Amino acid sequence: MRIGCSTYSYRQLYADGRMNVYAFLDKAYELGLDGVELLTGMFPTEKADLINIKRRAMELGLQISAVTIGCPAADATKHEAGMIDSKKWVDIANFLGAPAVRVDTGGMPQGMELDQAFENAINYFKELAAYSGEFGISLGMENHSAISNTGEKVVRVVQGVGSKWFGLTPDFGNFQGRGQEEGYKSIEMAAPYAVFVHAKLYDIGFEIGCSCSPRCLAEKNMDFERIMDMFVKVGYSGYMSIEYEGREDPVTAVPKCVKVLRQYI
Repeated sequence: MRIGCSTYSYRQLYADGRMNVYAFLDKAYELGLDGVELLTGMFPTEKADLINIKRRAMELGLQISAVTIGCPAADATKHEAGMIDSKKWVDIANFLGAPAVRVDTGGMPQGMELDQAFENAINYFKELAAYSGEFGISLGMENHSAISNTGEKVVRVVQGVGSKWFGLTPDFGNFQGRGQEEGYKSIEMAAPYAVFVHAKLYDIGFEIGCSCSPRCLAEKNMDFERIMDMFVKVGYSGYMSIEYEGREDPVTAVPKCVKVLRQYI
């Protein structure tokens, strides 16, 4: 497996002007990461800018591992406009050399039945996967909505789409029952379909009972050893992309996240 990081982890620094995409790339290099995940709205998309981003990543030896986008997949009234936008982002991912695009289902319109939302999302991703497959780009749906918050639901969408270019981006922290048996069961169900993974971290401290020197770090809200073992067992060898979502300043927190993952990778 490889370790990466999403621009989302540094959203506070983006918001207050302490970071842009080039500073993010430099930070990823400084942390010794293998790749970076670029979230829409957190990097410029003019052709000259994309060329510069691609060039800088190459100079630093970083892979642009994924581009992360939102999709209105569950809402059929937004299908046409949403598809135009989603395909544009696939084109951008292709230009940058990213092998994966993280997608989600978007929200359900008020009053919509769950089965209808599933049908809409499956139809949307069938079309988008057919397009991304032309470039060898895999779509990975994140568990990020009412129709993707359990293992059963995400597997239903994957099997409904039925494309080798469509899988999952399991997020450790987004399933129902985070840190409980329900949440671990969902991660385990999703793992065989993973094309990309969000290693969600919130609060990092010393591992209880550890006698190592220096002491091992651990995510306090979830059992990372248990989760990582699930992906090892299914032969996953792709990216664990850090999504830090805690209160500590990411300047000090993200390096700790990297250390946590390095204990297992």
